[in-house]
Order: sequence, then C-alpha cells, then structure tokens
Amino acid sequence: MDRGHPSEKDASGPDMADIIRLEAKLLGEPVGESEQTLFDTALRARLVMLQDDWDESLIVPGQVYAEAVDHNPQADAHTAIEFADVVTRYLEKRGLETLDDLLNWEPKLLNQYRYEKQAQQESN
Repeated sequence: MDRGHPSEKDASGPDMADIIRLEAKLLGEPVGESEQTLFDTALRARLVMLQDDWDESLIVPGQVYAEAVDHNPQADAHTAIEFADVVTRYLEKRGLETLDDLLNWEPKLLNQYRYEKQAQQESN
C-alpha cells in the first residue's frame, strides 16, 4: 500500500501529510490556503461519536463531506470517506481510540496539523 511517500517512517498507517493532501483535494484549494480545517471537523465528529457511544461508520465522513461542500460544491463524497478513514487510521496508529485519549490529545493534534500545513504551504 506504499504510495511513494519517502518521508513516511511507519508504512503501517497514514501520516499528517496524507491528511493535508486529502483535505486540499476535498476543498479544491491549494494546500494551506484555507483556515477551514476538515481535520478539526473529523476530530469533533469522532469526539461526539465516542461521547455518545455511537458506532455509526458514516458519522465522521458525513460531517466532513457536509463541511467540504460548504466550501467546495464539487467536493467528492468518496474523497470525504477516504479522508475520514485516513484520520481514523492516523488516530488508531497513535493509540488514540478512547474519548479521554482524544480529549487530551486534540489540542496537540491540531497544533501539529497546523504546523505541518504551514510547512507544506511554505515549501510550495
């Protein structure tokens, strides 16, 4: 499943660059141009899901897709599902699977996300 990401140290899961790339594809904007973060949307949807103990596979992709369409009417539902899956696998790879884990790590994850997004923008 290697997609040619030489910077990816752990091939068993996605990295932040994958999340940022898919977000840009969904929003139809160059990476880093938007203050809107679908990563934040996905984290919030996952928090609600865990808090209310829902096991519904379309909650996170549905939220991501709804948010993406607000910014890009051509947003693709399949990409929203892929994005939600990548975010979920990214969190699982780091062992962040419970409500408490996610609540504790959300600010750190968002900071890391914004840092990487800015770094990608500057390198373009």
